[in-house]
Amino acid sequence: MENTRGVLLLSHVGFSFMEDLVAAVTARGLKTYVLSSLPEPAHQGTRPQALADLADDVRVSAGHVLTPHDVEDHLDRLQAAGASVQCCLTVWEGYRHLMALANARLGVPDLDDKQVLQLRDKLTLRNRLADAGLSRARATVLTPQTLAARRREGGRYFVKPVSGIASFGTFPLTPGTTWEDLERIAAEARADTVYASAFTTDPDPVSYTISEPTRLAL
Repeated sequence: MENTRGVLLLSHVGFSFMEDLVAAVTARGLKTYVLSSLPEPAHQGTRPQALADLADDVRVSAGHVLTPHDVEDHLDRLQAAGASVQCCLTVWEGYRHLMALANARLGVPDLDDKQVLQLRDKLTLRNRLADAGLSRARATVLTPQTLAARRREGGRYFVKPVSGIASFGTFPLTPGTTWEDLERIAAEARADTVYASAFTTDPDPVSYTISEPTRLAL
């Protein structure tokens, strides 16, 4: 009897360490079912075929960012084809809530997808850590008024998007930082094909004080 037990892997624009994930899943005797968002133009002619050569099943969506509908629709397709999907995995932070959504449908223990989105809200998370006594830094949403106030204070601040990934769009506040700088960074974030999916909400910058020698990115 054919083994149809496998893992659904979510890939962003055709990458997200698919080679490593496929190798790890295959080593455990499971099939690999890859759902990827549309690669960037430079990779559209080659990356889908590379994934097809790598995995047991590959589907590429029409857009550069996967949606809950894409995941639900692909699970329907796999199950209709007789695949026994054991769980869903991704290493792309912007799809972590989609992984949770898929695992909930599959009956696999995971965080709730709404909880994942809350944990990726750096404004709320930073202040909850401070409320619990786990951090001395607090975050506030920057507006033209709060930006002017922070600049007048002359303290040590760091600006980063409320949601995002790694250090994209982050920088230390300086006396020369302007609101136009923040608008430009937000526009670049929205326009970036690869990183746009990491922003769960409109990328409003966040400023928080640095009160310890080492800053740990959340």
